[in-house]
Amino acid sequence: MFSLDKFYSVLYYHLLKPCDISYDYFTFGQISIDHLHSSDYEHPISRPADITHKKITCYKNDYARYGNHTFFLDQEPLSQVYIDICVNGLLFLKPPTPFGGTRFKRHHQILANSEISEIKDALVKDFLFLDWYYFSHGFIALDWYRDYRYLLIDKSSCFSKVFIMYNNLITKNRSYRLGIVADLLDRGLRDQGLISMPLEDKNGSYVKEVFDPKSFLSKEHKRQILITFKSLSGPLLIDSEEVDGTFSARINLGDNQKAFWHIVSETNFYQSKLHLTEKIFKPIISYRPFVLAGYAGNLRYLRSYGFKTFGDFIDESYDLETDSTQRMRMIVDEVEKLCQLTPAQQKEMFEAMRPILEHNYNHFYGSFKKIIVDEMVYGFGECVNGWIDDSAIDYPAVAAKLAQ
Repeated sequence: MFSLDKFYSVLYYHLLKPCDISYDYFTFGQISIDHLHSSDYEHPISRPADITHKKITCYKNDYARYGNHTFFLDQEPLSQVYIDICVNGLLFLKPPTPFGGTRFKRHHQILANSEISEIKDALVKDFLFLDWYYFSHGFIALDWYRDYRYLLIDKSSCFSKVFIMYNNLITKNRSYRLGIVADLLDRGLRDQGLISMPLEDKNGSYVKEVFDPKSFLSKEHKRQILITFKSLSGPLLIDSEEVDGTFSARINLGDNQKAFWHIVSETNFYQSKLHLTEKIFKPIISYRPFVLAGYAGNLRYLRSYGFKTFGDFIDESYDLETDSTQRMRMIVDEVEKLCQLTPAQQKEMFEAMRPILEHNYNHFYGSFKKIIVDEMVYGFGECVNGWIDDSAIDYPAVAAKLAQ
């Protein structure tokens, strides 16, 4: 399996270059134009004076695109930052006219992305992108967690807590985490679980979020958060108060396996999109069941890649609920039911779900890789079908090589 540090170079060598397609990509973990790189030049481009999707501008030195191009916006859900960058001057070619003016000319523009959403569909339609979707975070997880298969995974039914929930960012699009944690605490479930949650992040504190008129949180949840968190003497911790980006790339098996169930707090919860990150694979590798705190439909989305979920053991109808406030409550309802089980009932449940846990673990380290490689390679073929020589790429050979 090729590694993340060469991810875009590998795709360029095997897919883009044979079709004479240039590309832009972000440094992993960064969503800033300062970390935007291109196959056309060695260094990151400088920040343009005006970044706005309402005004077409070109980047410093007017780097023009005279050929077919791919924008890799695949690391995170499509945000306004992404959209602002990609609908600016990089979308347009500005060859000079004989009269000294500028005329716009469009070539094929591919949007490499990792979500299924109306937001993406509108972007593709409005700017005539070719849609190259693939499960980007599947590749990320396979690289980051490849060596955990060689560790001794505890597959016993020995656990001291009912649930575990990791949280880092808690404001803006991730503010739902405040609502879920407040509900867990309000129901007296704190001692039955392991919870990490700061009281502020890079965008501000939970108090600032509660009083932000643009917050996604309901008035009822805001009130509950203020009342419940007032009794906290400090942030909730599992392992460390100092959290950085490297925590995403590793799994604390010791802590993960202290708990029976995982509450996976995904990146996207409020926006209607199918998108999962590396977070969903941490309980799978830890040999544990999970409740998914994401937007409606993402359990079904995960199952479409061959994984199994736990509808035989809990009510997974929360995955059908599009109202975010109600979905939070339904998630906590299921966790509360699990906390009401006796130790003997928990052990019995764990033994009954062993086939699912085993399947998910083996699937992640087995055929999952081929599924997402085939999807990526043949998805690219669908984008370029009709405007390149079909013989330019041996798709089966490329897919087989990349899946090794």
